[in-house]
Amino acid sequence: MSRVHVVQHGETLSKIADAYYGVMRLFTEIAAVNGIDPDYIEVGQELIIPDIEEAPIHVVTHGETLGSIAHFWYGDSSRYEDIASSNGLDDPDQIDVGQELLIPLSV
Repeated sequence: MSRVHVVQHGETLSKIADAYYGVMRLFTEIAAVNGIDPDYIEVGQELIIPDIEEAPIHVVTHGETLGSIAHFWYGDSSRYEDIASSNGLDDPDQIDVGQELLIPLSV
């Protein structure tokens, strides 16, 4: 069931996505559902917040670490432990190019 969010002063789509999903990078889902440019939202604008039923999957590319992946999705590299835990990784330093990682939702 989708919800409606009224944009407040100082909010960005990334902040809104973080509040609803715990994953700031899911701002793209909000933008797509609302047919808007994610860089242009206005105070008082009503946004549909879609339900996300499945956590996103990240495919590891060359040079990435769990910290860089956490920074990409959450804006916080220290959340690499969330990704490691959700994927049953005993050693967070051991990820492989092409490996698919579940990016857990936090909310």
